[in-house]
Amino acid sequence: MSLSVKKLEKLLETCSLKIVRILSMEDKCRYIEISNNDGSNKFLLYILSKYEINIDRKYEVNKIQYIDINTDGNIPNDFAGAKESLDSENVYENINISNNSQKETVQNYLEENYNTPIAVDNINILDLNNLREIFRQLKRLGLCVRNIKYKFCIFYKNYLCCIRRDDSFEGFIVQTREPKHDYTLCVSIDLESFYEKSTSICEDILSVRMGAYKILEKNNIIHMNKLQKMLEEKENLIVYSQNIIKKKEQYLEYLKKMQIMLDNLKDSQKNIQKKITELNRENSHDGGLRQDIQRTHQIGKLQAELQRVRNLREELVQNISNIQNKYDNICLKTDKVFFDNIVMSDAIIKNILCLANI
Repeated sequence: MSLSVKKLEKLLETCSLKIVRILSMEDKCRYIEISNNDGSNKFLLYILSKYEINIDRKYEVNKIQYIDINTDGNIPNDFAGAKESLDSENVYENINISNNSQKETVQNYLEENYNTPIAVDNINILDLNNLREIFRQLKRLGLCVRNIKYKFCIFYKNYLCCIRRDDSFEGFIVQTREPKHDYTLCVSIDLESFYEKSTSICEDILSVRMGAYKILEKNNIIHMNKLQKMLEEKENLIVYSQNIIKKKEQYLEYLKKMQIMLDNLKDSQKNIQKKITELNRENSHDGGLRQDIQRTHQIGKLQAELQRVRNLREELVQNISNIQNKYDNICLKTDKVFFDNIVMSDAIIKNILCLANI
């Protein structure tokens, strides 16, 4: 369906709104930045692909190009795609605005063909890591607006990261002359929903934005308190480490003693086998029947003792194996935990230092 910027301008004028700039793809409007007349309240208008609005060069026009991300917000080969450990469903609650009870009529439409998405390997590693963090943040913020028609976008440098109206995600590179390094939160709404909400759009945008600020501030306090509790665990770290060292030393002492016992059992087994061999070599004709009976009796006792030593040795070998496994387990686990903690602590410290530069 073909529309014109002029028709949109007339609708915006009735709402005391104006076009600031156009974000275009293939010379069609994809997003339009809108503000009130004094420029104090801005939002993005998302143009569905079934509507074709040609760009108007009297406005600032920035071309945009897709970034190759998944619709769930994961960047391919995302090393940090694990689920959030916090209960985001509860922490990031819904934002409520008035007149949002009407259910949205979902219309099936075909997405326009991707216009040569930017591969993530063409984005420098620092920007790529920041984009991953932005989409993580959008996933959390998306929980706030999943039941309303307003969504969130984040501008960073020359990137635009968006929640679409179906709560999936998309990202773009924006061709702009002066990219800003600050993060900018922006509210968005699709064209169809805008027509429905046009009479209350400014109030709604402000309510959604202030609702997001309120939730972010509340969660900042929650996260700060949790981080403080985590840092308090540093006192326990020394105790835990000392306990682990003692346990490892204990296991090593057990292994040392059991190895000595095993060596003694080996010697005993050799001595018994040697005695049995010597008795078997004795001439049965020397000493007569009585001595044969005594020798047979001695051999029987030695064989019984040999079996007892073998049983003890098998049991000891099993115990050595168990203790060795425990020692291996504690060594490998502590190595993993400490290594991971160092990596995460380094990231935490760097993030904390970033607060000083905000």
